[in-house]
Amino acid sequence: MPGQKALVEILVKMEIRLNKEGFVKKLGIAVFACVFLCGVSARAGSIYITGNKGANLFVVDSSNGASTFVGNFGFTILADAFKPDGTLYGMIAGRSGGQLATVNTFTGAATPIGSATGISNLDAIAFTPTGALYAASFATDSLYTVNLSTGAANVVGKLGFTGVMDLAWDSGNSTMYAIESFGTGSALYSLNLSTGAGTLVTATPSNGCLMGLAIDSANRFLATDYCSASSPLFQINTTTGALTNLGNTGIANSMGGDVAPIPEPLTGLTLASGLAFAWLRKKTCQGRKGN
Repeated sequence: MPGQKALVEILVKMEIRLNKEGFVKKLGIAVFACVFLCGVSARAGSIYITGNKGANLFVVDSSNGASTFVGNFGFTILADAFKPDGTLYGMIAGRSGGQLATVNTFTGAATPIGSATGISNLDAIAFTPTGALYAASFATDSLYTVNLSTGAANVVGKLGFTGVMDLAWDSGNSTMYAIESFGTGSALYSLNLSTGAGTLVTATPSNGCLMGLAIDSANRFLATDYCSASSPLFQINTTTGALTNLGNTGIANSMGGDVAPIPEPLTGLTLASGLAFAWLRKKTCQGRKGN
């Protein structure tokens, strides 16, 4: 599929053909606007992580761990996850149980949805490609589905292990994973979304504070250390459990994390093309009416 560069080339050719109709300057503005709008989204491929005990949102470069502060949530959010359409959701921690919220990826501000779930320590969330949201509780050791409109949670079943910290979907093998940590070590599990049951994939005895599980487009399993005052970004070897330090994030008490989805090229092309041709049609109609 053609990307933004190809789109610009197409529109430039249009600009030349339309020169005699007097649209050159305004079409140039339309081209710029379309390309700009196609690029305005969450930073695709970057990890959006909650830090400072759930107070702030950060963007982390998955290649070297370098982080950029985004903003304050306005609440305590220990888990976040991207819906396939690019909307970032978070789970607000509280005495009445977790409450679902949307999160502004430019400011970090969270907007609560519905009412609290009534389930304590619902601190691990992740979406499937169909847009279904799953959550896991550190307190109940259970898996839930969450209604995006009301925020209500419905139990799926017991995980079969304790200390769940985060969830992440692996598009490479269409599987939901969970990371658990209990001080003496961490472990990675695959989850059965029909029953909630977890199956051990690998243990990581070298670190008992892993959280913020994220799986990128290269199928790398990434995690951070919530016990650290300046967490490294680790890559987990799913066969041996060995950790590779990719770089320091500089984030204290990092919690949940998720990789921003990479949009399909057709999405940007459709948006830009639609905007450009809608503008051209409007200007053409106005010109005919003026005559």
